Amino acid sequence: MTVIVTTIVTGSLNVLIGRVAYRPLRNAPKLAALITAVGFSFVLQNVGLLWRGGSPQSVPDLIHAQQPVFSIGGVPIQRGYLLAFAVMVPLVFALGWFISRTRAGRAMRATAQDPEAAPPDGHQRQRHDLAHLPARRHAGRRGGLVYALYETNVWYFQGFKAALIAFTAAVMGGIGNVRGAVLGGLIIGVIQSLADSRIGPQWTEAVVFGYLIAIMILRPRGLLGEETREA
Repeated sequence: MTVIVTTIVTGSLNVLIGRVAYRPLRNAPKLAALITAVGFSFVLQNVGLLWRGGSPQSVPDLIHAQQPVFSIGGVPIQRGYLLAFAVMVPLVFALGWFISRTRAGRAMRATAQDPEAAPPDGHQRQRHDLAHLPARRHAGRRGGLVYALYETNVWYFQGFKAALIAFTAAVMGGIGNVRGAVLGGLIIGVIQSLADSRIGPQWTEAVVFGYLIAIMILRPRGLLGEETREA
């Protein structure tokens, strides 16, 4: 039931934000959309703060996510890790298939590569907006649910750091490249784990972004290459 409700709420909310905030900015500079995204993130955070308050809300530990199952090279593999991989792998293949094989996915890529040549009629534009719905639903439903089950609590500001890491992973792997985003996320996870244990969690974010800067200097298009047109 939770999955169904989350799917409906997050998918509908993101489509609504896309129509209200991003559709009027189609012909605006890209920086305008970025600023709008940051602004809406603060709006949603404050709505969560007013709705549920600033204290973390507990989530039942249904799967005992932090319980070790086995170890590899002395590294304990927890149930939460297995759950994350079990959810991630089919979703990556499904998203890749959607983007490359379906008509809506090809329309999304065509519009991203050459907006001027995309069909200008409203019907085609509406279909392009709705084509983003599966990705939005996956992010809110699977990602949020797995995160909540692992942490066993939710907080109104919790999504900001997750979104920042996700954006960093996408830039590191290559903008528009699904496999690159996955690779970037895995690398960031390893870096975070090593930094937490070796130099302390207070330095983790600095190490992650330092690595990102190094990647951008050596490979400006990301580890696996950017799959969008040049600006």
